[in-house]
Amino acid sequence: KGTRWIFFSLPKNANTSIRDAINRYNGLKTENFSDIHSINKYRLRKRILKKLILKGYRIFVFLRNPEDRLKSAYNDFILGLGDRDKPWNLKDYHKKMSFEEFKEKTKNIKQKERDYHLKSQKYLVYQGLNNKIPDFIGKVEDMKGDWEKLCNLIGIKMKLKHLHNTNKK
Repeated sequence: KGTRWIFFSLPKNANTSIRDAINRYNGLKTENFSDIHSINKYRLRKRILKKLILKGYRIFVFLRNPEDRLKSAYNDFILGLGDRDKPWNLKDYHKKMSFEEFKEKTKNIKQKERDYHLKSQKYLVYQGLNNKIPDFIGKVEDMKGDWEKLCNLIGIKMKLKHLHNTNKK
């Protein structure tokens, strides 16, 4: 058997597109975005990952420019540009706040207390992987090239669609 890989997903980092590609590759059909994200329970995932890492699984992650990631969250949470069925319930955030206010408010909240979608990538990777560095780190900004590198490394072909775009101007 070849090396097994795990996708360590981070919010606002092309998760919907990557999970969709993985599901299609595995012959799974997802009816909507919530089906794709249904297994993303952080604490459970952390326990499972620890066991799989010990069994030799390798991990890949895609990181995103922090400012672009926060802008995507702003567009989704505050402006409502995402494809979400229900509104976000973020305490002390309001629909009329500017991006600068959103950024400042988020910056002043401790990592542990932030909504999962607003925690820093460094914090999520560090906490979620128990200090392990992922075996492959791709960049959302170079998604096409890095996705191709990852597929070559794994030895498979998976097509990636751009889904759930909240970076509308």
